[in-house]
Amino acid sequence: MILAVDVGYPPGGTKAAGVLFREWTDEHPARVLTAHLGPPEDYLPGQFYRRELPALLAVIGPVLPEPHVIVIDGYV
Repeated sequence: MILAVDVGYPPGGTKAAGVLFREWTDEHPARVLTAHLGPPEDYLPGQFYRRELPALLAVIGPVLPEPHVIVIDGYV
């Protein structure tokens, strides 16, 4: 399984989403995951773990150890 994840920051909170699929060529996801968290930490260069990581783990954690690849859309 492959999991692709991303985090967004709409007003009022943090949202993370993930798409789990079996093969790179799949046209439809095996599962879609979402997480809604409170306000994010302030952005601090080089401190990815404060802002992005909690939201990513909220989506990744429930499906471990299923994915063998995790693709994270973000700047690190």
